[in-house]
Amino acid sequence: MRRMIIIAEILALLVAGILFYAGIQVRYKEATDGEISIEPKYVAENKYFGEPVALKETITPDIIAVKRFVRKHHLNEGTQEERIIKTFNLFEKKGVYFYTNDDTITFSNANITLKGFSDVWEKPILVLAEFDQTGAIAVDCESGSSALTSFLRSAGVDAREVLGEVDIPRKDKQGRTYYEKYGHGWTEVKINGVWYLLESTRGKPLQKFIKVPPIYKPLFVFTDKHVEAINGAKLEDIHKVHTLTPDGVKLLNKYLDNLEQ
Repeated sequence: MRRMIIIAEILALLVAGILFYAGIQVRYKEATDGEISIEPKYVAENKYFGEPVALKETITPDIIAVKRFVRKHHLNEGTQEERIIKTFNLFEKKGVYFYTNDDTITFSNANITLKGFSDVWEKPILVLAEFDQTGAIAVDCESGSSALTSFLRSAGVDAREVLGEVDIPRKDKQGRTYYEKYGHGWTEVKINGVWYLLESTRGKPLQKFIKVPPIYKPLFVFTDKHVEAINGAKLEDIHKVHTLTPDGVKLLNKYLDNLEQ
């Protein structure tokens, strides 16, 4: 009798193990859609953990809403440069920049944790939902670069989002140059092996392709496929500086205007 009980317990453990493994595989498939090579042990409840991984909730070029938006506006047609220009110009024509405080956001080890709701990174699908209702793309720099990067990648462009800081030069009353530091998010596109800046706060059509200026200091670079922390960047590196303010946007645009001339 005891032997039968032991055998039953072993069988129950085997069945439980098989069901657990099957459950992990299902969650893995749901989380990755078969597009990212990450071991199932790093997936729980459709979330990634334990290592730098893809932020599939903020860069989403493959969701239906983004694909429909790209097709509707013919953003996936033409040469790579033409696709970049069309996408950026449409985004900036409809875009409205707003300022938010990022104290509630934790960005650590390539994972985003929201501690509150005063500043939520809007997913591209929410940006598009608002666009359908209002006709405007209302975003801050992070949500804007996430959406712009998603549209570009859906259009077949090698684009990535970058989080870091921007050190904007300005003059004091004595004419001496000093720098104002801001936390910032922006988009970069790769053309012929070179990364170029697409600044989502511009509010006007693309004038020319410029390489990413040295005042832009990247901390995290990511797409829907990978995340990279630059030089061991940590959470506190982002929280050291304030988010780009409306006045900061004006200063930055003035700086970029000079580069585009």
